[in-house]
Amino acid sequence: TPVEKADVYILYTVGGYYAAGGTLNTTYTPPNWAVATAFYPLLSAGIEKWGKTSVKVEPLSEESFKEAISHGRFVFVASHGGNSPGGFTVSYTPYKSLIPSDILPSEVGTNLQYVYLAGCETNAPGANWQTTLSPAEVKSFNRTSYVDEHLLWIWLKSPAVIAKLQ
Repeated sequence: TPVEKADVYILYTVGGYYAAGGTLNTTYTPPNWAVATAFYPLLSAGIEKWGKTSVKVEPLSEESFKEAISHGRFVFVASHGGNSPGGFTVSYTPYKSLIPSDILPSEVGTNLQYVYLAGCETNAPGANWQTTLSPAEVKSFNRTSYVDEHLLWIWLKSPAVIAKLQ
């Protein structure tokens, strides 16, 4: 259900997903329904905890990320690592990334409790998402991370994480 503000946000990169046998030049953005299907256990946990209008699935942009960290309790950023250490890719068409210094302290809401940054190297030395998004817990990676491990986390661990949130 389309909602203006939510407790759970799933944000996904514009472009950056490869068709079978594709290259960076043949990237595409998946439709919302496909993302929602992949995130079903996470979305279901959010709906169970906060109601059927508590979840928002949308393409990642600087604006959608700032809305999510301002209003959400749980934010999942399905993205690639950015060109800058610790950043994540917002879009490939045109290229845009975010780094912690792009976020002002006043843009982080008091309800924010958990942020999952799926991009590779989002926890590179000097990238301080934990401090930037404090007091929220931030799960990020100081290495290459893989789609499979994120999907396993979504399906096996995310419901318990959401259940523990206030």
